[in-house]
Amino acid sequence: MKAAGRYGTQPRASQRHDTPERTEALADILQERRRRIREELGRLFRRLREEDRPTTGDDGDRAIYGLDRELSSARVDQLTQVRRRIDDALARHADGRYGRCLACETEIPVARLRSLPFALYCRECQQAAEEKSRTALAGPIA
Repeated sequence: MKAAGRYGTQPRASQRHDTPERTEALADILQERRRRIREELGRLFRRLREEDRPTTGDDGDRAIYGLDRELSSARVDQLTQVRRRIDDALARHADGRYGRCLACETEIPVARLRSLPFALYCRECQQAAEEKSRTALAGPIA
């Protein structure tokens, strides 16, 4: 029998994903997303490397060039962060911890993992963590 989660409930049978087929299907989703991210990063890096700074044109042309490079760099940072999360999820999959909430250890519903395959927390624990973060950012009320 599975241990009950934080709220004393067990996931419904339709939400369980611990069968090998489901776990492998989710790992395939992670691998596919990782592949697409690697391709996009490759395209961005090539573009950043090959794109020459404009030697002609006005200040507006140079500003657009600078803005485009900043946006491309921000996208590289974003994709790199997502790739790290996917790599971490694949490592959790390899050692059998994938799909369990890090906070309450209940199974993360398959629907959540399909939309966010590198999710670390179930929806309830994610909301609690975000609320705690918002409270910490707001600081004490004087």
